[in-house]
Amino acid sequence: MDATARPAASYAQRIAFVSEISARLHRYGTTAQRLEATVMGLSQRLDLECEAWSNPTGLILSFSDRASPWAAPIPPG
Repeated sequence: MDATARPAASYAQRIAFVSEISARLHRYGTTAQRLEATVMGLSQRLDLECEAWSNPTGLILSFSDRASPWAAPIPPG
């Protein structure tokens, strides 16, 4: 995708995709630094502004145009 191309998916679809990938990477056990960097890179590629925070038992994604962050509590293990 070149720099001027806009994603074909809607804003909600792009957020859902980033959220799903993030949750799967978290469940897989990806380190916090790698997960956060991946989410930031993917979000930029999809023309989203996202802040990610991860720890072993939780994941918080905050998108700039959203009233409240999306959170995915993941049980430890």
